[in-house]
Amino acid sequence: MVRVAIIGGGISGLMCATQLCRLDHQPTVFDTGKRGVGGRLASRTMHGTVVDHGCQCFTASNPAFVQLATEWERLGWIRLLPTPRIWRVDDAKSVQLQTQQPMWIGSDGGMEELPRTLAAQLPKVVSDCWVNKVLRKDDNKWEVFVNDLSQGTFDFLVIAHNGKCATRLSAAKGMERINAGLRKIQLLPMFVLLAAFEPPSPVTTTTNTDHTTTHNQQTVVFTIVDNNDTIAWITTKTDKTTGQTCYTVFSTPEFGMRFKVPQEFIPDEDRQRITAILLEQLQSVTLHQQQCTATSNDAKIAPIVGVPVSTHLQLWGAALPKNTLQHHDFLLDPHTLAGSCGDWCVSPNVEGAVLSGIRLADAIDARCTRQDFRDYTSNSFTNNSDVPSKRKPKDKQPNSAGEPTLTSIGVFHNLVEVTNANENDKNSQVGNSEAVATSSDQKEAKMSIRMQMWNMMEERDIADQPRPVHHRIPNFKGSAVAANKLMQLPIFQNAKIIKCNPDTPQKELRYHTLLQNKTLLVPTPKMKEGLVRKIQGGVDLTTNKDCQTAATTHGGKAFGQLLSYGDTIPKIDLVVVGSSVVSRDGIRLGKGEGFAEIEYALLRECGVIADDAPVVTTVHDLQVREIDTNIVQPYDVPVDIIVTPTEIIYTQTRLPKPTGILWHLLTHEKIQQIPLLAQLQKQAKTPPTTQQPAPSAPMAPKQNPKKKKAKSRLQ
Repeated sequence: MVRVAIIGGGISGLMCATQLCRLDHQPTVFDTGKRGVGGRLASRTMHGTVVDHGCQCFTASNPAFVQLATEWERLGWIRLLPTPRIWRVDDAKSVQLQTQQPMWIGSDGGMEELPRTLAAQLPKVVSDCWVNKVLRKDDNKWEVFVNDLSQGTFDFLVIAHNGKCATRLSAAKGMERINAGLRKIQLLPMFVLLAAFEPPSPVTTTTNTDHTTTHNQQTVVFTIVDNNDTIAWITTKTDKTTGQTCYTVFSTPEFGMRFKVPQEFIPDEDRQRITAILLEQLQSVTLHQQQCTATSNDAKIAPIVGVPVSTHLQLWGAALPKNTLQHHDFLLDPHTLAGSCGDWCVSPNVEGAVLSGIRLADAIDARCTRQDFRDYTSNSFTNNSDVPSKRKPKDKQPNSAGEPTLTSIGVFHNLVEVTNANENDKNSQVGNSEAVATSSDQKEAKMSIRMQMWNMMEERDIADQPRPVHHRIPNFKGSAVAANKLMQLPIFQNAKIIKCNPDTPQKELRYHTLLQNKTLLVPTPKMKEGLVRKIQGGVDLTTNKDCQTAATTHGGKAFGQLLSYGDTIPKIDLVVVGSSVVSRDGIRLGKGEGFAEIEYALLRECGVIADDAPVVTTVHDLQVREIDTNIVQPYDVPVDIIVTPTEIIYTQTRLPKPTGILWHLLTHEKIQQIPLLAQLQKQAKTPPTTQQPAPSAPMAPKQNPKKKKAKSRLQ
């Protein structure tokens, strides 16, 4: 018997735990759900009606899963739809779809009754908890911490979810291979709107026609919406007794990306705006569907009339995997005994999540009891065969042509392109789909990402003046809140010398740096007057007003001492940079002019920035997004910490920081644009040219390969 910690109480984690119990092991499930376990199999009561705001229904094609679902149905945990019918609506028509696969929906308690019943049979489930750290101990055991309190040690560690929390946890030592697998998966966000209407409202006929399914005293209609950039799927439940109708409206992934907000807390202004947009589109779709089926004997669908009596908006930040792993139903490192499972491994649906969890449990059991474990693993990760069989991985078979396949939250595969990822794939939500090979391609990809972000910030109105934000470091709303969060961190409180960019969103931080009698170094605009201005808090600044003035660009000239390359510049403890876009693994994009990178490189050459000096940025939550590592160039400066109004992100980046000017990557135009660079190149007696790369600067410090790396200040 082994002890297994499973972080994530969705259906995949619960099935992994259930199978481990059957194999006489001891699992413990940790889940963040405040209302209970279940993940995307979630339900709530809307105006007296139980509705699902995650998975709406699921199908089964794998014989083992068909048998399992049939048993759940017999136990009353789910219900079979005897004649499921689904509508597909586009600009021109409304047609019915059929599936030959069995389809199930939730029981009287909704879809969440399944995971909660499974959880009730497990030996230990810890819900409403946040696992903030995992640690591999010297005895190769895994220690799990909830809010920094140890929950004991375990033989195996399983991450049964994906997204930013999973990526953060898997950054721990011993989970490098799991982290690499998780990072390959693109996760798409979706909004879900629940809206309850009192009768009269658009209901289907009370008889069980071909396009509806009767579920006890409810009539259920599924509608797929094509060619709509806002809505992807609608579930309509009508109580046959009261006539009350509840709609579950799923947005498209594109809409989720465009209006993405902090998942844990949707601001009231955004909630009202997004709800209004989805309700308007719901009314438009139902009206169009009624017009398309007006002459049909099979449907009588009326448009929405009036306003809902109750609504609930939710953002699933990691609703749907856009791609899945190839030949891996789960991940398991046989050396560190860390693993991961989920629908993103097999296929993005309930069946994929269940099979992934069961097969990971079987592999853990095999690792404990069999000597031939490595014989049926592929590169130390288990393959796609039925454990413990030694068969080669089986290719995933597509469903019959034209047959709809439901994803884990009820939308269809054709809403997004589901691709297979392998160990060498580079998947990203932004940038080019193919590897970027040339510097010009990288620059174009970067600018494309910036433009997307700038456009979104303008559209969402999440920036203050100066506007528009294009070709600036955006002055995001909440910059003062982010600055205050940064000031609470030990790296700021302990720093005496802080270099900070001169842009507006970091103005509050510059002000408090001076107010706390610290030394502030601010780069000069485009380095035309020197390298930095040194402003000493508490010396020449005697009042708060002086500090406020000195924190501005013009005030800095009056209070600051101009320092250039070769002058005595104090050693910098903390580097603060502005960003247009930043990723959780530390990739940063600025305005696109390259001045911040050149400033950093020059200060590194001066010896005033050590390699372990933390680089921090403050941004809006929506400025944090995935960025393809293929676009990173040698002169890019990665960030160690990202501070938003709601979150502090320790990137644990592995990207190297430049140690000096890379002359061979500078164009003649850029060198002439910055007088200091032109002067340095002239001192090096190197004729400027755009045809041949300039040699390394003679003042660049030599690297000592025997010198031990300094311990990071972040540790």
